[in-house]
Amino acid sequence: MRFLPRWAAPLAFLTAAIVVGVHAATSGAAMDPATLMPRVEVTVPSVTLAGVIGIASAAFGALVVLAPAGVIPAVAGLALLGTLASSLQAALAQPDERIPAVVVFATAASGTTIAGVRAEP
Repeated sequence: MRFLPRWAAPLAFLTAAIVVGVHAATSGAAMDPATLMPRVEVTVPSVTLAGVIGIASAAFGALVVLAPAGVIPAVAGLALLGTLASSLQAALAQPDERIPAVVVFATAASGTTIAGVRAEP
């Protein structure tokens, strides 16, 4: 029986990596075979940071739940604007590849169906 969701283990490993910090990767510390994590001394500031991150993530989760339906996709779209701008800049940098890049971008953004393949806007 599964007690935790699929994302719980990666989240636990990321949290543990934040707590142990760079010291574990650079010190050549021995590995604990039971947890597959480096044996390191956990300091008070790193535990405090993990606690602050935990409390902040709980507060952020509450804000996400209380947000209206369209706010989260809008914030995610705004977060991707920098990636979109740099990708378009790289795609349009070569003069010979500008027309194909614009055609591909316009087709993907339009939501049309070509040969049974649909681009979702």
